[in-house]
Amino acid sequence: MALRAVDIPSGKERWTVRLPKNTGNRSAQVAASKNDKLLVGQDGVWQVVEFQTGSVEKMYDGETSLEDLREGSLHLCHDSKRFVHANREFVSVWDIEARKKVYTLTDKRGEIKSKFLPGDDRNSDVIAVGTGDGLLRLLNINTLKLVEFGDRHEAAITAVDASESKRIAVTASLDHRIKVWNLETSQLAETLIEDRSSVMSVAISSDGKRIAGRYENDSIRIWNLK
Repeated sequence: MALRAVDIPSGKERWTVRLPKNTGNRSAQVAASKNDKLLVGQDGVWQVVEFQTGSVEKMYDGETSLEDLREGSLHLCHDSKRFVHANREFVSVWDIEARKKVYTLTDKRGEIKSKFLPGDDRNSDVIAVGTGDGLLRLLNINTLKLVEFGDRHEAAITAVDASESKRIAVTASLDHRIKVWNLETSQLAETLIEDRSSVMSVAISSDGKRIAGRYENDSIRIWNLK
């Protein structure tokens, strides 16, 4: 197992970092921050790697309390001080310097859907979390402040997406609805329903003007936002 950086124009390898051997699935998760740091997670091991040189700056190895970092997704905050490990059952925030977990949001039904907000540094350290109880929440990685939106779906949320150009998020649900949320006010902006079928996934266009929903009956609908 190794992490390699390759120069795209020339195809030449810039550096290689050897990863610890594991006994299970030989795979790893990688996340990048905005200050040229990489987070590599594998089993009970994570490493912070300097992107330009390939030097390993920090490493956490082998405690049984650390989750299997091969599963789910990783997100490294823009200043590389914390990272998030998210899967269907939980969203955990880890402090890199202290080498410990500082926050966990769980869903016993294993129905968590999450999306990191695109945008500048302030927004990119916020994760939108949809859960089996139909609620959408925003979690700030740095402050650990959890904001719960003022409405909810009537069934589990199946997908979450957010706009790069507008401060809105969208959620799909088994209740046949797509909801549009104002991220500034934490309030519901619009509800879209036209098909008596569960919405299994949702995506918002880069300009924030259209939403695509995929339904359980294999139909796809495109919506124009107000």
